[in-house]
Amino acid sequence: MLTEVARGRFSICDYVRWSAHNPAKIWGLYPKKGVIAPGADADIAVVDLRRAWTIDDAKIQSRSKISPWHGRAVTGLPIHTLVRGRFVMRDRTLVDATKGWGRSVHAIQHMPPAKVRHAGETMAAILHGPAPRESAA
Repeated sequence: MLTEVARGRFSICDYVRWSAHNPAKIWGLYPKKGVIAPGADADIAVVDLRRAWTIDDAKIQSRSKISPWHGRAVTGLPIHTLVRGRFVMRDRTLVDATKGWGRSVHAIQHMPPAKVRHAGETMAAILHGPAPRESAA
């Protein structure tokens, strides 16, 4: 997605909204997560949108040892990562992997009640056409 930001297809604000702000709201983590504001966790990634690189599974700092993106040329490289205001990666190097610094989000999670969304896009709608719309009259 950062490659598309670098190409100008959408803005960095769009990317932040889609990858952090909206998911935090959907999962009931907002305003503790998904925003830079007083009282929120300072979880921040600093990226260089001009840096081109090739994704290499051996260099990805993740529990997963493989990626479907291995070998893909991209633009936009995370340079620094902060978790709750503390650097955990600086200049592409892990600097603080202190055990116990992580915190479960379940303690702050307030899931919204379940409700049917996009009912018109269900299999029945696909097979039988869209549901008739109610008139405003």
